[in-house]
Amino acid sequence: AIAHLDFAAPRIPVVSNLTGEPVEQFTAGYWVRHVREAVRFADGMRWLAAHGVTRCVEVGPTAVLSGSAQDALADGLCVATQRKDRDETEALLDALGRLHTAGVNVDWPAMFAEWGGTTVDLPTYPFQRDRYWLTPSEPAPAAGDDDSGFWSAVESADRDGLVAELGLAADDAAALDGLLPSLSAWRRRRRSQTVVEGWRYRVGWAPMAEPAPAVLSGRWLVLSDTRADDVVSALSSAGAEVACVPSSAGADVVRAAAVEDVRGVVWVGREPWPLVAAVQEVTAAGVTAPVWAVTRGAVAVGRSESVTDVAASTVWGVGRVAALELPQSWGGLVDVPAVLGERDGRRFAAVLAGGGEDQMAVRPSGVFVRRLRASAPVGSVAPVSMSGTVLITGGTGALGSRVARWVVGRGASRVVLVSRRGEQAPGAGDLVAELTVMGAEASVVACDVADRNAVRDVVAGIEDLAGVVHAAGVSGMESLLDVTEDSFGAVVSGKVSGALHLDEATADHDLDVFLVFSSIAGVWGSGGQAAYAAGNAALDALVESRRAAGKPGTAVAWGPWADGGMAGEAGAADYLARRGLAAMDPELAMQALALAVDAGDVTTTVADVDWSRFVPTFAAQRPAPLFGELVVAEETVADRGLTARLAGLSEAERRRELLTLVRAQTAKALGYAGAGQVEAGTAFRDLGIDSVTAVEVKTRINAATGLHLGSSLVFDYPTPQILADHLLDTLGLAGAGDAPAAVAQPLTGDDIVIVGMACRYPGGVESPEDLWRLVAGGA
Repeated sequence: AIAHLDFAAPRIPVVSNLTGEPVEQFTAGYWVRHVREAVRFADGMRWLAAHGVTRCVEVGPTAVLSGSAQDALADGLCVATQRKDRDETEALLDALGRLHTAGVNVDWPAMFAEWGGTTVDLPTYPFQRDRYWLTPSEPAPAAGDDDSGFWSAVESADRDGLVAELGLAADDAAALDGLLPSLSAWRRRRRSQTVVEGWRYRVGWAPMAEPAPAVLSGRWLVLSDTRADDVVSALSSAGAEVACVPSSAGADVVRAAAVEDVRGVVWVGREPWPLVAAVQEVTAAGVTAPVWAVTRGAVAVGRSESVTDVAASTVWGVGRVAALELPQSWGGLVDVPAVLGERDGRRFAAVLAGGGEDQMAVRPSGVFVRRLRASAPVGSVAPVSMSGTVLITGGTGALGSRVARWVVGRGASRVVLVSRRGEQAPGAGDLVAELTVMGAEASVVACDVADRNAVRDVVAGIEDLAGVVHAAGVSGMESLLDVTEDSFGAVVSGKVSGALHLDEATADHDLDVFLVFSSIAGVWGSGGQAAYAAGNAALDALVESRRAAGKPGTAVAWGPWADGGMAGEAGAADYLARRGLAAMDPELAMQALALAVDAGDVTTTVADVDWSRFVPTFAAQRPAPLFGELVVAEETVADRGLTARLAGLSEAERRRELLTLVRAQTAKALGYAGAGQVEAGTAFRDLGIDSVTAVEVKTRINAATGLHLGSSLVFDYPTPQILADHLLDTLGLAGAGDAPAAVAQPLTGDDIVIVGMACRYPGGVESPEDLWRLVAGGA
């Protein structure tokens, strides 16, 4: 069919979907292969990313490839010029605007010539205004274009108001009687779906640039009770002096192994408690070097992979909490192949030395970093109908009761409600009666889902089992350094064992639904909840492994609900809301649950988050790259050069520097525009600081200075000026004299002179050895 065509080199550079690399010459054979062989779009995008491409424009009738392209260009911008659900002109102008703000040179005069419009010069003075008016939720309509009355009448099913808005005659108004209820319901449903879709997020993986070979120095401890020879080899090959210690050796053995300054600790394993114990031992031994946890098969970075070790996924839940509770001594999480080859070993050593990222996966195709992303709008989906019997664990609790009503509304003929107390659970009888009135048979079964045999017996007694919902769980609050093995195991078992037993017991059943209730604690961590985070991370991994095996499965990682759970406790909802995490309305949360099932989600996160408020607090003591695609968080980690910089100033200059720091961090905690709005002599109480924001100010100042000051800081030192003076004393710089005059030193022919070193390197430069590592590595 193409033999009569002429073929030549492309005049415009083309990256091929056949090879994933640029095409130098087109041939007939090339196009035959193009039809028959695999599409290598992702490889092509990775080639572009590796060669500096940061922006892509998709030209076509709708957005097809932009999402996949964005996965490859994690820090770039991919824009589609058209979308099937938007006006053509609006979509194109939106794309041009996004490209313009990303630095692309847009030919605006050509656009104005096509559509009209004029330009207005901006004033020459700088903008220095603060706006205090509340921003309306919707822009005011243009004159003659206000349809709010129409939609208000529709939403409230106001027939007479709608007749007046439409100007209908009496004879025509009767036509509304049958239509208005459906239209009103559609409008309310559409509004709710908009809110719900704004709560939906998903975890993805982005490729990072190939790391440069690293040079490790000093002593590194490897703690493991499993095979770790390839990890040891990778560290040794990078220059580290490696000492191997059994994971459960105890603090004394760790202390003995740390005979000299330890530069890093690498734990290798698959069970969560040994990691917790190792962190406790390392801390008790006085080792302050960062601890890295290494797993195999705990995460899947793409559709071609699957989680091969659900147990190892619990380690990742523990690590996310360790990053919050031990920000200065936690390194991060790295998942590696079953066998760490030479090339992968070099990558592994490089990510330990590189800094900046703390959740990574090393693969033969490169290094990937974990990111949380907003889910794309789902649009219209057909509701999944249910038949037969649905088993619900935690079925008599607040969440389980709502789920029971929902599955009956979806067509389930019978519901089996499982709880530890069975029929003795509060409200169990009323719930059964309510479900019976709804037209379903309901029963309550006493069963501890952590008991494998008990779960097997319950499932065996249900002949027409069509769905499983695992909403049971146990939570607990204990710090990582204080939790015991028994209490840790009880919480993990309460979440994970039931899900594993249900997965096993239903292996031969043709289920329509296998739904588990997870938590945001497993997605990004929650202080004091290492065990709970571990259990929920395992639930997500279990569902991923089920879907990879062709079985049904959906995991929803919930944020706080407005009734029941932590957010239901006195003051908890307000505390969370002030940090950007609002408790969700239960009715809307159930709509989000239905959407996750209907859309065929594997794992999804549902939470009402104001990222501009949440991330700065979450990342107050260490960066949180997980949220990098949602919001650009301010860097508030300790300025390790602060003391040295202050030492080079006069005492008056030191006081001014520290006062500026205090005012700036206070302004951020209060949501002010800048430090100028915080007067030096005004009491913190008069600025609006309460017990909650006092903790945030303390956290920010600790992070910025590297100090460990108490939560009563702003009450003990009641004004910014007094607090700044206290910081000067605490840093040992009060009365230390002015900076000494520089003394010129003669140079010899062997000296290396570094001129103008004004950079911040991600790996950190704290010693001559660090500097030499960077120079030797080509940085």
